[in-house]
Amino acid sequence: MFVVNFRIMFAPLILCMLFLYEEQNIAQKHAGRPVAHHTQTDEPAASIVPPPLSAAPATTALKSKLPAGNADATKDKPLPWPLHPEWMMVWVTLLYTFVTSRQLAAMKRQVREAKEAADTSAVTTADTLTALKRQADAMDKQTVILASSVEAAQKAADAAKASADIATGTSLPKLMIQEFKSIGSSSSSVREFFRFPRLDITIKNHGQSPAFVSAWLLCFHCGDIPLEPEYNLKLGVSLQKTVVEPGHTYTLPRLYPRNQQEFTDEDVTAIIARQKAFWAYGFITYKDMFGNPLMRFKFCERVLNIYDYAGSVMICDWWEGLAPPSYSGTDLYPSRSPQK
Repeated sequence: MFVVNFRIMFAPLILCMLFLYEEQNIAQKHAGRPVAHHTQTDEPAASIVPPPLSAAPATTALKSKLPAGNADATKDKPLPWPLHPEWMMVWVTLLYTFVTSRQLAAMKRQVREAKEAADTSAVTTADTLTALKRQADAMDKQTVILASSVEAAQKAADAAKASADIATGTSLPKLMIQEFKSIGSSSSSVREFFRFPRLDITIKNHGQSPAFVSAWLLCFHCGDIPLEPEYNLKLGVSLQKTVVEPGHTYTLPRLYPRNQQEFTDEDVTAIIARQKAFWAYGFITYKDMFGNPLMRFKFCERVLNIYDYAGSVMICDWWEGLAPPSYSGTDLYPSRSPQK
């Protein structure tokens, strides 16, 4: 932004005008004596009598006796040439040119300073943008590194959790069916067995901590079973202070007569004739020593071969893994699930 001080520019002009005015007054003072103007009156003018001729030689003699300097005293002295009015315009022009050149020099200096400031600002801005870009690149790299670290930490946490789950699962009790045996040994008792079926079931604890068994339930079914098990809780048997140590087996107590199921002669005939399937399924509830909720171990097996000939020591054999998945495995005991 250029600032021009007009007072500085016009001050020399005003001074020059004042100087010219003073010079004019001086010139008037150095001019000839002013001519006396006489006021005309009604009186007649006096007649001028020329001097007598005899006076001229005296006057000439008197002038010859005066010094030369006094002879020009009556004449006007001329002004020095620098002070002549025609030279005043030259001096004013030179002074105005000098002031204008100084103003132009100041304007150029301001332009140069403004350009240098703009260049410096541009360089500073470019440096700032470069620094910001470098910072953004560094932040992107840090983000990638952080994401990789988070992913690695997540993998490590998952691995640790898996190891903990494996360790916990290994230390928890794990019940499995060790023996599934029909009660009866002669061919004459085959129909009696399928009319009032009874089983001896032995379980084994394959975990590393004891299992505190609290109850068990056994149901029999003739024909096709539904996709979801239907447990009759009235057939359950409670167990008190039953502990299965790690690696040990335990044979569940036999059902009471009131807990036994009875099938009709038609069903028994169809089972022996292999026209209907015969199933035995149920569950065992237990707790562990770590304070976890009540667990439920489910099982289900099916009769495949029936030995109804004379001299047979077995009535039938049982096979697991033929029922839908919901009939086997271990889960939390659904205490509030609707039961039949």
